[in-house]
Amino acid sequence: MNAGKLSVMGRVAMSHWVEALVLFIFGLVTFYLSGSILFDLFGVRETQGDYVNIVVFGNLLSSILYFYAVVGFLMRRESTMMVLVLALLILLISGGGLFYHIVNGGLYEQKTLGALTLRIFVTLIFIYRASKIKNIEENL
Repeated sequence: MNAGKLSVMGRVAMSHWVEALVLFIFGLVTFYLSGSILFDLFGVRETQGDYVNIVVFGNLLSSILYFYAVVGFLMRRESTMMVLVLALLILLISGGGLFYHIVNGGLYEQKTLGALTLRIFVTLIFIYRASKIKNIEENL
């Protein structure tokens, strides 16, 4: 193995660790907040105002999938992308539920829209990064 190829492998491994760490932190925060609201832990529910259950539940399910994706990034599994696509679908369904809730006059917090949009955007970024796992391995 030549030195150039070894250097590329080191960068690839480091990028997967960084991606996994960022996704883990993102998933942990999402899991903590959604779990605390759903199960009324640590007094978080009272601080959130008018939360929408389908969004909170969708966030909780997505956070669990983020943890599976962390393992996928670390082990360079091609299935990582599909796990994240599933998380995205759950978030999109939650968004549809939020839209239905709003249209029918349900109470909600404006920050819910921003948080859900952020989660969808971040998940899309990680889907893109996960799609590169196979390509990176083939180039080594």
